[in-house]
Amino acid sequence: MERFLGMIFCWMVLLPAYAASPSYEARMEQMLREYRQIQAAPDVGKLVRIDDKMRDLIEEMQSEHRQSLGWDSKYAVIGVDQGDGLLVYSGKLLAEAHRLNPNSPYRDRTLCSKIIDHGGYGAMPDLKALNVYLKEFPEGYCARDAQRNLATFFSDLHAVLVELQDPKYEKDYKYECFAPYINKLPYKQQEQRARTSAIAHFKKVLASKKLRRSVYWSDEYVREKLNGLTNGEEFHGWFWCAD
Repeated sequence: MERFLGMIFCWMVLLPAYAASPSYEARMEQMLREYRQIQAAPDVGKLVRIDDKMRDLIEEMQSEHRQSLGWDSKYAVIGVDQGDGLLVYSGKLLAEAHRLNPNSPYRDRTLCSKIIDHGGYGAMPDLKALNVYLKEFPEGYCARDAQRNLATFFSDLHAVLVELQDPKYEKDYKYECFAPYINKLPYKQQEQRARTSAIAHFKKVLASKKLRRSVYWSDEYVREKLNGLTNGEEFHGWFWCAD
C-alpha cells in the first residue's frame, strides 16, 4: 500500500512539469514575438539562437511524422512554410544573421546558410561554398552537413557515370544536372574517381563532430550508404537534382 501511494505521489509531482511543457504552437508564437523584437534592434546572436530553436522545433515535429501545428501565413516572416504535409523551415533567420554581419563571432554558424537549406526540387549543391566552409571551419558547426553534401553529390555523380557506360542509356535530366562535372576522360575513370570521393566524404561525415542534429542522418544511415558504395551494391535513391 505504501509503495502504491508512493507511486501516486511521484506521478502527481511529475505531472505538472509535463503539463507545463509548452506546445508547438506556443513555441512558434514565442519565436515570432522574439523575431519582431529583433527587427527593431537587429542582433546576430539573437537571430542565431532563434534559428537554433526553430530547427529543434521543426525536427521534433518531423520526427513524429505528423503535422503538429496548423499553418498560418504569419509564420512566413520567420521562414516557416508548408511542405509535403509538414511545416518546413527555410533557414531564413540564419541567412539574415549572415547578411547582417558575415564576419561576426558567430561566423561558423551564419556561414552555414550558404551550404544548407538549399534542398528544394531540382537543387544542386554549391561545391565552391562547401569547400570554402570546410577550409575555414573543418570542425565547424555544420562541417558534418558540408561533408554530407559532398558525399551525396559524388555518390549521385558516380551513379550517372555508371549509367553512361550502358550503351542503351538515354541521357535524361539527371545527366543534364551533372553534365558540367563530367569531362572528356573515359567514363570508367571518372566513375572510379567519383566513387573514391564519395567514400572519402562519407567517412568524414562519420568522423566529424555532431554539432548539428540531423533526424534523418544517423551514423547508421551514413554507414549504410558508405557500405553500399564500398561493396559495389546496386544504387538506390538520388540526393540531388530531383524531378
